[in-house]
Amino acid sequence: MTEAKAEAKTNTNTMAKSESKHIALGLLELSGPAAGFAAADAILKTSPTKLLKGDTICPGKFLLIFTGELAAVHEAYRRAEQVCAGCLIDGGVLGRISTAVLQAFRGPDPHMKKGGALGIIETFTAAGAINGADAAVKAAPVEVIDLRLAQGLAGKGIAYLTGTVTAVETALKAAESAITSNGGICTVQLLPNPHHSVWEALLS
Repeated sequence: MTEAKAEAKTNTNTMAKSESKHIALGLLELSGPAAGFAAADAILKTSPTKLLKGDTICPGKFLLIFTGELAAVHEAYRRAEQVCAGCLIDGGVLGRISTAVLQAFRGPDPHMKKGGALGIIETFTAAGAINGADAAVKAAPVEVIDLRLAQGLAGKGIAYLTGTVTAVETALKAAESAITSNGGICTVQLLPNPHHSVWEALLS
């Protein structure tokens, strides 16, 4: 085995172990960077967690995504709520986050097989899209093609799913139910048999 292949295999194994260990996901969408960095500092000092994302998003908000054991994530989330009281726009804790959702953070796979139905979850917040995608893959055998979080979307979040028509219908209903409770859903859309150019545009 070449050195490059050995390194790639090691990185893949490390990522897989990390994803299986970090079974919970914490989400905080805050009003701006000042609150965001204060929350990030509180999270990392409160309990053993790993910060996956801490960055500004459109329009001037701040998104924090962190992982860890469920109890640790809950403790850190509660502390962040205290530190940033009044600045939290959306958020929550997702226990046993789906690996498919974690993989979707990397963007669409251009080599993904095209075909099947396409489901679109559009939410008013980035955190809502992640929550909806997690509910969707836990409700039906669908794949998360991509998660687009706020950038270039005026603060919205979008999750793209694929599978059979029946599976995508079930997944969209689960996502809508999970997000509607806090008013975060914008719209869901099912395309039973998208044109091949739609797939090309989505996966490019």
